[in-house]
Amino acid sequence: MKRTAILAFAVLMLAIQMVPATRADDANYFMLTGKVYFNSTQEPVKGAEITVGTYNAVSFDDGYYSMRLAEGNYTVKVTASGYRTYNGNITIQGSNVTKDIEMKKAITKYADCVILGPAVLLPLAAVALRGFRHKRVERA
Repeated sequence: MKRTAILAFAVLMLAIQMVPATRADDANYFMLTGKVYFNSTQEPVKGAEITVGTYNAVSFDDGYYSMRLAEGNYTVKVTASGYRTYNGNITIQGSNVTKDIEMKKAITKYADCVILGPAVLLPLAAVALRGFRHKRVERA
């Protein structure tokens, strides 16, 4: 009987040690989740880079992202190829937050530019356009 009680106590102590301890600061961390999408069509933007303070994430094929953040105020920056950079702010305080991010297409227009035929003609075009200047114009 005594031996069974000691064995049961030892098993109980071992079980308690196996339960993962919760860090005291875990209570101050919350999930930021959301979807990055193209504003006109609502299509997901995959591979968008989301930077929140010093934390980083990348959106999945379905446009969704998630990251674990401590409570606080953060600047948000989202970049994706072919889209304008998104800049904003977010506050994490006391609960999980969902933040969907609407991206707009980057419009790049080349002014004063002439494109001549296939690549074979490019050396000739360079001679013909000697002194020609072009400028890249981005519209907001």
